[in-house]
Amino acid sequence: MFNLEQAIIEWRGQMLAAGIKTPVPLEELEGHLRDDIDQQMRNGISAQAAFDMAVERLGHANVLKREFKCARFDLRCLSPVYLRVYCALCAPLVLSLIWTSGGVEAGFEQRYVGAVVVSMIALYVGGLPLFYRQLFSRQYRLMCAALRVGYWLAVAFPAFALLSVFVQIHLGKLVEMVCWSAFAAYFATYLACANFDREAPTKQAIKLASS
Repeated sequence: MFNLEQAIIEWRGQMLAAGIKTPVPLEELEGHLRDDIDQQMRNGISAQAAFDMAVERLGHANVLKREFKCARFDLRCLSPVYLRVYCALCAPLVLSLIWTSGGVEAGFEQRYVGAVVVSMIALYVGGLPLFYRQLFSRQYRLMCAALRVGYWLAVAFPAFALLSVFVQIHLGKLVEMVCWSAFAAYFATYLACANFDREAPTKQAIKLASS
């Protein structure tokens, strides 16, 4: 005979084996699972069928593990004030890089394209505190993937810039201007992702895993 409580205990064991060991997310996942089961049983569905359907909707252990791994930015998150202050200070600094292109030995078209790119990055950084919730709620997986890829670029470029001081390797002022702007935008995006995950990391993981 099917034992619902024993089935939930075994489900918790699968979650622990998958690596979801933080108490709060695991408790919230179990609460979500129980609520779904109770709702189905009130509609006349048997306990076993309700359990199977709830587990299927919530997602299997390996899927939830990937989603919670992506949602661990909250471990390094800071107060939303830091995001607003950073963006308010950084956007004008990024925009000021355009003035450094005045002495660049490049054609007008190249300087124009560089100025447009930097202006768009500055606009993105300046406005990020206003729209980051909408951005991450719609494109959460894409933004997490972009941050993981961008991490290596964000680490590599400052290291390369420091190395170029000693070995005289230059990418060109226009390229460096765009790269430094992108570096500033990456860190702003990281702060935004951290704050987004801090607000509702478990709810977001549940929503993504069950979709």
